[in-house]
Amino acid sequence: MDWEIEKAYSFDAGKQEGLQEKAVEDALMLIDEYKEKPEIAAKKTNAPLELVLEALKQNNKTN
Repeated sequence: MDWEIEKAYSFDAGKQEGLQEKAVEDALMLIDEYKEKPEIAAKKTNAPLELVLEALKQNNKTN
């Protein structure tokens, strides 16, 4: 029975991580296409501001 609980927890954690990644991607799109400030884009997409800023730094390094 314990493995079922662990499996469900792992699935939920993975789902949350995926939703967070999507929110960061959406925030980056708002910043790029609509020139939103990172703080506003993060708030609109419910993305953690720290992750949005980190993703912006990564994009600037690769561009």
